[in-house]
Amino acid sequence: MNAAETMGSTAPFRTQSGLTPYSGPFTEADLVHLLRRTMFGVKRSDLSYFKGRTLNQVVGELLTPTAPSPAPPVKEYTIAATPGVNPDTTVAQGTTWVNNFNNDGTVQSLRPGVATVIAQKMANGKYDQSRS
Repeated sequence: MNAAETMGSTAPFRTQSGLTPYSGPFTEADLVHLLRRTMFGVKRSDLSYFKGRTLNQVVGELLTPTAPSPAPPVKEYTIAATPGVNPDTTVAQGTTWVNNFNNDGTVQSLRPGVATVIAQKMANGKYDQSRS
């Protein structure tokens, strides 16, 4: 029994190619379809950027993007969440707080990492190791 029969359909499959590399024409309609399936919609700028490239070139670039990683978030605030408390005293204004783990009661201590969350749950007897 094939997949079409198990799904209650007697329609034949459209593609019988298996793992054979695609060798047909790569049209604009194919490009739009590929970009819709691999990105969040298609903008005209995306279409014009990839237009004229081969299927292998487009897929290669989609799988290995050249855009740089975004910069980490930085401390841009000075207003205390609690009056009289200086938030993130160990983080200088304009620097990132991502790798600053502390437990001093400041804003950063409210951003626990995964290890901190697990340690807290283990200490409270609420961590189920069978689920990890």
